[in-house]
Amino acid sequence: MIFTNTCSRLSREIFTLAHEIGHAILHLEEDTSFIDDNITINGRSTDKKEQEANYFAACLLMPDDDVSRFIDLEIQDFHEKGLSAMDIARIMSEFNVSFDMALNRLESLAVINQRQKLCLDNERIEKRVGNLLRSVGGNAKLNVPSNEIDMPYEYIDYVIYNYNHNAVPKETLEKVLACYQLTIEDVSDKLISRPVAADDDDMDELIGGLDE
Repeated sequence: MIFTNTCSRLSREIFTLAHEIGHAILHLEEDTSFIDDNITINGRSTDKKEQEANYFAACLLMPDDDVSRFIDLEIQDFHEKGLSAMDIARIMSEFNVSFDMALNRLESLAVINQRQKLCLDNERIEKRVGNLLRSVGGNAKLNVPSNEIDMPYEYIDYVIYNYNHNAVPKETLEKVLACYQLTIEDVSDKLISRPVAADDDDMDELIGGLDE
C-alpha cells in the first residue's frame, strides 16, 4: 500500500491501510483484485468482501476490550452522562481514527445508539474536529493531510535518461534527486560524463595559439 497526500486526513490513511491489510488476510487466496475508492472505504459499498475488510479494519484499530478499558478509565461519568464530542476526540487520538469511524465503531459495539450518534455528529459539526482535538490535547494531525508524498522510483531513471541526453539541465536533476534525499554523487555511476566547459582564459589561450 502506498500512501500519498491525496487522502484528506491522516486518520483516513491509517484506516485505508488497515482496510487493505484486511483484504490481504481475508481474501489473499482468492483470484480477485480490489480497487478501493471513497465508496468502499467509507463503508457504503454493498460488496461483502469490502464490508468484511471494513469490519476487519474497525476491529484492528479499535478492539472491543481496548475501547471498553479506555472508556472505563478515561471517560468520567460515562454511565451517567454518556459521551460528548470532546470524549470522541479523546477516543480519536487514542486509537488514531477519524471522528466518523469512532462513531461507527462505538455504535457497532452498542456503546452509543443511533440517536446519540446523530447528536454527537451534530455537535462535531458545530465545534469542528480540529478544535475538539486541540481542546483535549489530542493528536490534531489526524484531521489534516499527511505530508507523505510518494514518487515512483522509476522517475529517477527517467530524469537521469533525459539528463544524459542533454534534455534537462543539472539543476533539474539535482532538484529531482533532492525529493528522494539523494545527491549527484549517489547516482554518479549512472551519469554520462559531460565535458567541462573551458573558461574564458583557456579560450583566449586557445584562440591565441591558433592565430600564431
